[in-house]
Amino acid sequence: MLLVVVREVALLPRVVGDPSQGAIEVRSPALVAALVDHVEMVWLLAEPFGEARRREAPLTSATSRQLLQMLASGATDESAARRLGLSTRTVRRLMSDFMAQTGATSRFQAGVEAARRGLLDARD
Repeated sequence: MLLVVVREVALLPRVVGDPSQGAIEVRSPALVAALVDHVEMVWLLAEPFGEARRREAPLTSATSRQLLQMLASGATDESAARRLGLSTRTVRRLMSDFMAQTGATSRFQAGVEAARRGLLDARD
């Protein structure tokens, strides 16, 4: 953790990952400026919380595959969410992520894509 106060003082942990070991106070203008530049660069390169995880592999976990199966068999978002113990919003986000990754522009097209990729049982 790094704390910069009014771009004049920086507090760095003595032991990385263990703030209980105290901090080092830095007042050198050049060093504080370099730390501020570092934080700003990390901020510019950062992604919104959860974005990287969503890009990894939506709808490949067991729960996500169950969701696809339920929706393919005609379940509504609400009933699928209830059965899986998820919020309706999460179900819709998962489907939106899947559509984005597959390039589908409709839920029907997403279903076809799921079948094509072998994510559905043959009976669905």
